[in-house]
Amino acid sequence: HPQLSSCLDQNDENILQHLKRVDVEEHEDIKSGYSIKFTFDKNPYFENDSIVKEYSVTESSETQCKSTPIRWK
Repeated sequence: HPQLSSCLDQNDENILQHLKRVDVEEHEDIKSGYSIKFTFDKNPYFENDSIVKEYSVTESSETQCKSTPIRWK
């Protein structure tokens, strides 16, 4: 995608070559948030098999984001 590719550098592209799957899981109430799970093949960049980004919305309508720590090689 042109807009996404402008945000990526060569290192990102190298890592993304190992991306196998992307899954999105909505919270019970979609308005409260969702998680995105990125599943990777074994690769020379990090040890994780998967990385999860979780987005949630607080009662005061603030968006929070947390993710799996990346274990870099």
